[in-house]
Amino acid sequence: MALRSSGKAYSAIQPHVFRRSLTFKTTSGRSLTITKGTPTITTQDCDCSTQFPQGLRIDHGRPLINTVASYNQHIVIASGTNDWPSRIETDEGAAGAMAKTLKDMLGVKGDWFDPKYSTLINSSSFQPPESPNETATSVHLFPHFLHFPRLTESPVHPTHLLSTYLNPLPSHSARLPPPPPSFAPPQPITKPTIFICSHATRDMRCGILGPRLYASFLTHAEPGSCDVGMISHVGGHAWAGNVIVYIPPNFTLGADGAVSPLAGMGIWYGRVERRHVPLIMEETVGKGRVIGDLWRGGLDAGLEGGWRERTMRAKAVRVPAGLLQQDGDVVEGEEEREPQDVDARSRVGRMGWKARRRWNRGP
Repeated sequence: MALRSSGKAYSAIQPHVFRRSLTFKTTSGRSLTITKGTPTITTQDCDCSTQFPQGLRIDHGRPLINTVASYNQHIVIASGTNDWPSRIETDEGAAGAMAKTLKDMLGVKGDWFDPKYSTLINSSSFQPPESPNETATSVHLFPHFLHFPRLTESPVHPTHLLSTYLNPLPSHSARLPPPPPSFAPPQPITKPTIFICSHATRDMRCGILGPRLYASFLTHAEPGSCDVGMISHVGGHAWAGNVIVYIPPNFTLGADGAVSPLAGMGIWYGRVERRHVPLIMEETVGKGRVIGDLWRGGLDAGLEGGWRERTMRAKAVRVPAGLLQQDGDVVEGEEEREPQDVDARSRVGRMGWKARRRWNRGP
């Protein structure tokens, strides 16, 4: 991972000296280095004095740990814009149509509803493919780390996406359709992908800070070294800026070629300011370390097996209370609680009787 070594914002915070660190073991057995105590940062890129609309402020009181809603997989749809309607499925164009189709299929009344696996669906500022004859978009899928370069809004492409790539249950095997001729095969994502919430329609805190952070990430990363985009509501506007860093499997660090300790993971940060951007690039992307003072949680898919096996094991990282206040060297992770359906906001217990009967009956 190449980082810019010049520029006032980057050089002003070197060297990074953390007060202490600890090793945190997730339930998958992965060991993460958590830095404790963000170093003093002196730079003009400070958002601490940003003026927000009346009644809105950044919450610096509540702890950030475990503020990520439980999810197992993440669909990010390219829309080409950095703001969306409050509900992205009402957006005009292919991105809104794709979001509506996927939410209908994965929701509690959909054929692909699975209470054991939660799916987060977002729109992003990534540019959709050019398609003069029909409306199309592209999709990033995590923790599969797959990019689908061209999907149409017709049900054929979303159905094949869900049935083939999104944790298909054995009971769904009878419904697996053959790949449609127009379905372009996915491409592996090999570079870190960074998302910043900029959903101003939902909350102006992210609407103000998101574009600033986006520009700062573009400044501090070498061109082509990672993909950076703005994203719709991910939850936790009170902790803006919200940043998600996905590190692809087998991503290596430095000249020695060592695999990043965060390979295959998604790391969520909150209360991020522009002054933190070079810190995230250096510590998280460049060294595979988690910045404890900004850490909200994340997604751990493990490293063993192919994308399908890893995704079936994917679960949100749950951290013991008071992790950053402990002085021990090693802390064990907690077992994941039953995940919530982020989009349908439902579990089996919340189903209507018709949906529950359909789920129990199977296909």
